[in-house]
Amino acid sequence: MRDSFAGFRMNRSDLLNAAAIILALAGSVAGVAWLRRPPPMVTVAAPTAVTTLRWATLADGSRALPDARGVLVPARDYRRIASLSLASDLLLVELLPHGRHLAASAFSFGRANWRLEGLPRLDGLKDIERLIALKPDLVVATVFAGEEAQAARLREAGIMVWDLGPMRGRATLERTAIEFAALIGQEDLGRRWAASFARRMDSVASALPAGTKRKRAVWLMPIMDKLYGGTKGTSYHDVLTSAGLIDAAAERYRDWPDYAPEHLIALDPDVLVVASDKAAVLRRMPGLAGLRAVRDPNGIIEIPSDLADVPGPPMLEAAEELFSRVYGRTTP
Repeated sequence: MRDSFAGFRMNRSDLLNAAAIILALAGSVAGVAWLRRPPPMVTVAAPTAVTTLRWATLADGSRALPDARGVLVPARDYRRIASLSLASDLLLVELLPHGRHLAASAFSFGRANWRLEGLPRLDGLKDIERLIALKPDLVVATVFAGEEAQAARLREAGIMVWDLGPMRGRATLERTAIEFAALIGQEDLGRRWAASFARRMDSVASALPAGTKRKRAVWLMPIMDKLYGGTKGTSYHDVLTSAGLIDAAAERYRDWPDYAPEHLIALDPDVLVVASDKAAVLRRMPGLAGLRAVRDPNGIIEIPSDLADVPGPPMLEAAEELFSRVYGRTTP
């Protein structure tokens, strides 16, 4: 199936890759930097999952938690919950009691889709009429710039909205799991899930013998004639490091850089990581023939798109797949 986008012909994989990048950038100041060449080297402190929840007391004495925009959302025993985020769809499957997951994002795709089988698929807050007709009591979404009016309309209709904000990798995911679970009265479950996810991500590369030289890698997203990347501050960085790789781009850049060939040549990574069916695209792009990883028949690693481009629970499987492909070993 082929779709048109911004005057170009793009296949479904291209659109999904682009959508994943846009979803991650939305609501973030870093999204502006994504349109420019990479910034100078910066030092970024590693984020950690929240340990203390920011409870507030409402006028009626009930408790609430602030979402990413600081809007207080009452803690309740929500029964009809709609997920409109690529990142939250599968997280809600992990955390919600059976029967409470009312709808999922139209952007979710791939091998994990069976877990969302039977759920209506909604195109974010753009599908507000369908959303209201489903009568959710809570909507979990990333509220993009320009969608505040739709979120306000839902709240006026008595539907609570939990704005996730930009997803910035595993720390964001772990924090979101704890906060969301606490919001629905399942804080212990959220903390157990976050701790388990963290342990499993940390253990992916534990099969490497002591002293093994870690390979340097750069994650690339070739879209049309552009080269985008994901590094420190994103799920792509977390997948690389969990897989036992050194994120070469993190030495100079952060977030979602827009690369020119000379930037990659200067980084000189051992491995380039791309989504499925992008290796051939990368090899055809002008200016990249001088890269060691491009000349090496095994220097470009393809990861299935439904793992590579989902800043949610599939990050773990993406790290396991990447570790196996790069080091030829099985994860514990």
